[in-house]
Amino acid sequence: MGDLGSFAEDGQSKGGPVSIDLDAKGVEKLLGAGDVTRAFNVRVSSYTERAKQKLEEAGGKILTE
Repeated sequence: MGDLGSFAEDGQSKGGPVSIDLDAKGVEKLLGAGDVTRAFNVRVSSYTERAKQKLEEAGGKILTE
């Protein structure tokens, strides 16, 4: 996972899931390395099953549309 927090906008609430559009930031694939310490809703074209699992365990999800 790396550091998804570095892609979050500064003004986003720390209470709910943080939305990140990795497609718009030029990221082609989300990998499952690293820890997820908060909920992220991530828009990305390609991802590993481990990345999806970690996001869901933290209360987030992969957005495909």
